[in-house]
Amino acid sequence: MKKYNIIINMEKCVAPGKCDLKCIKTCPLKVLAYYPTDTSREDSPVVIMATFPFLCNGCLYCVEVCQPKAISVSPPK
Repeated sequence: MKKYNIIINMEKCVAPGKCDLKCIKTCPLKVLAYYPTDTSREDSPVVIMATFPFLCNGCLYCVEVCQPKAISVSPPK
């Protein structure tokens, strides 16, 4: 089974506070997750990752809700 190529541009991403992590919440298959960059700080910036890319079905819901267009998904080759 081939997986979709999911790219998250963290330079464009405004997570977590400004977007309410819509990309993560909208994914029906829970492909995306976020992790703090500094676990010792509560207000630490986060990194959003495709932790389960093999589950992606290409619905593009994450791409549609991402206002800064920080996520791209391309089909398997």
